[in-house]
Amino acid sequence: MASTHISILMVNPLPKNCQIKFLFIFILFSSLAGAQSCVCYQKDMLNDFKDTDFIGVVQITSKKQHPDNPDVDVIEFKNEEVFKGNELKEIYVFQKKGFGKDNENCRLYLKEGDRVLIYANKKPGYYFTMPCYRNMMLNNTEPAYQEKLQNHLTILRQLSPFNQQLETTATRCDKIMTDGATLNLIEDIPVELTESRMGLYTVKFDEDNKIKRIDVVSSFNKEVDNKVRIALIKKEWQLCGLTENRELLLGYFYTPGTFHRRAHLSPL
Repeated sequence: MASTHISILMVNPLPKNCQIKFLFIFILFSSLAGAQSCVCYQKDMLNDFKDTDFIGVVQITSKKQHPDNPDVDVIEFKNEEVFKGNELKEIYVFQKKGFGKDNENCRLYLKEGDRVLIYANKKPGYYFTMPCYRNMMLNNTEPAYQEKLQNHLTILRQLSPFNQQLETTATRCDKIMTDGATLNLIEDIPVELTESRMGLYTVKFDEDNKIKRIDVVSSFNKEVDNKVRIALIKKEWQLCGLTENRELLLGYFYTPGTFHRRAHLSPL
């Protein structure tokens, strides 16, 4: 079991690589935080997956308050499906952690028997999660919530086999998120599907930062693969912070349940 010295609870429990520019979102926690609100920041899906040490669906078998900190819950659980990392038995939940002026309502309301999709990171001696992570309750039966949850699980199952490649390849580069021309090309690709799906692509750059080739890591389908390649080739790239292999990994995500911009490049 992890050490219970209060000193370990005074570390900064933010995700690693927090210097990466965040996307701002305002999350209304339904079952996770009653009807209360909590201001959170999250990165895009690829980078969240890459920078998280454990992702899995678990069933909680025990919840207790940490003896040295009333704002930390200790949950024990059974693993049902692990998408990243090794199976765990225990995680600390750092409550009241958010990015607003008042984080009093930033809480994960968990109880024994709950089935939860958990995102957790590792500190020396323990793993932890926070209300602002991408945690989701499988017990929430609201149709819109379940649709979002199932889309999320589908993407995680597709990402899981490529964890090693994600670790060794850059997943953020240029201003592709704010490039309207590229986003419009991506959104205009005709797709008629009733379930979420993704395609993964590596963009190989030469020493002059020009595109050398684009390879398909995980195919969406032939038509989408080709049109994503075209959109990327037409793009004017700025200098990228690449790894030694000079490759950038991008994802094309399609979520049919999303009203606006069903197709996205990189983020979800």
